[in-house]
Amino acid sequence: MNTEEKGSIENVVESVVKKALQPIGKALNGLVESNQQMIRGFAILSIFLALSILLLEYFRRWWKEDFELRFPIGGAAVVLHSSANASDFRSAVFIVPASKCWVNTGLEIENGKRISIRASGQIHLAMNQIEQEKIPLVLWSEPNGSPFVKLDSIDRTDLLVHKHYNDDEEQKLMIGNLVGYFLPVDDAENRDAYPSIDRPRPTKYGNVFHIGTKLENKLNDTGKRVHLWLTVNDIILDSTERGRKAYLGNHDAFIANAINQDKIKDISNENEFANESQKAEKLWINRQKEWFKIKSRKAWGLYYYDNIGHYLVTIVK
Repeated sequence: MNTEEKGSIENVVESVVKKALQPIGKALNGLVESNQQMIRGFAILSIFLALSILLLEYFRRWWKEDFELRFPIGGAAVVLHSSANASDFRSAVFIVPASKCWVNTGLEIENGKRISIRASGQIHLAMNQIEQEKIPLVLWSEPNGSPFVKLDSIDRTDLLVHKHYNDDEEQKLMIGNLVGYFLPVDDAENRDAYPSIDRPRPTKYGNVFHIGTKLENKLNDTGKRVHLWLTVNDIILDSTERGRKAYLGNHDAFIANAINQDKIKDISNENEFANESQKAEKLWINRQKEWFKIKSRKAWGLYYYDNIGHYLVTIVK
């Protein structure tokens, strides 16, 4: 075999070997690139964890007593203090659920001291009225509240936790607004004193006060160290005649609302109209039966049961 033939065979072999090794080389390159991406990912994660640890250490060393997550009296919300002592707080954040009538923040305000309160969020006072692609009769409320809607001829305004009128020229009565009350710490365990469904409008140490989205420099002038209580303004039923009327409403108005108005347009004779009226009367009877259940179970907070949403409240000394 001469030199030219040997060179030709070597070229062929080299070409075959290169082609055979090419996929392996690509695979190795892909593996290297993949490993490099993994290494970069681990590096970024390590940096993130290191920064998190440094941040936590910063909080631990410098602000270790400034923040405390706790469940205050009432257990309906979470408060974030900027002090380990409820009486020495500088600021606090509190969640007020719309479905709870009166919650105790656990924050203590000394006599003669002032606090400022800010609130945000949205609530709805009639969840069962919310229907898709329909405008509800009761609108969503913000901390300032929304205008009180009079459903029929019955006056329910005396059953509100607090009567507050907005600053507009029309002076509309508001509902769904954020309100507060100061109760002395000494009475915190006295169930006959603190605000509740049974005592929705306490007056022993002053009146319930409107907060809305902002209340500046509220003075504790009770003469005692107090807890701040908060709630959403809504109707509370009671066992009186006004409570019964507030729930049942007016008979004629109830019957008119119960009869299917769209169906009445197609009624052609008196018998069909009488049938619709009888159905409405049965609904009225059932409504009266429900009232007896409410009264026997003392479910005076019925109008809070279908409330949804919450207000986020910041309290600052």
